Amino acid sequence: MSYGLKSYDDDGYINLHSEYSSLVYAGEMTESATPVRPVYAGSNAISIQDYEKDNNYDQGWLIQYTIDLNVDYLIPFYRPNYNGQEVGILDVVNEGTTWVVNLVYGGASTNKPRVFAFAPLTELPSSQVTINNYGAVVYDSSGDLIFTDAMQPL
Repeated sequence: MSYGLKSYDDDGYINLHSEYSSLVYAGEMTESATPVRPVYAGSNAISIQDYEKDNNYDQGWLIQYTIDLNVDYLIPFYRPNYNGQEVGILDVVNEGTTWVVNLVYGGASTNKPRVFAFAPLTELPSSQVTINNYGAVVYDSSGDLIFTDAMQPL
């Protein structure tokens, strides 16, 4: 398939494909570190006043978000704080059952974007999966839940 999100392992095999996996909303990530501005502090560092940083050398703000999810795969999505805000995800790290997302964003330090986590429905703990009494539910041949209209899809 040529559309959708794909994730590959180190051997080049597809781990996850959104056309074959039911990716669902797993929760909003929580800010876990105060925003900081990147600053070069090496042996050749030159002191720059704050007003010069803001006007001439602004590199944005670094921030970290976390969410506790016991899943093998997670896809983060961000919602900018305002129209035109520049946001970049630097990395996504799995630390056991905690997922960490580091990102950089433009604007004032208080203009933090929101970050949401999506994960395969088949990997979410049953305590996090809500099934409607009235709606569609699909199980595979092993009896594993693979789709429910009660969970917001990606």
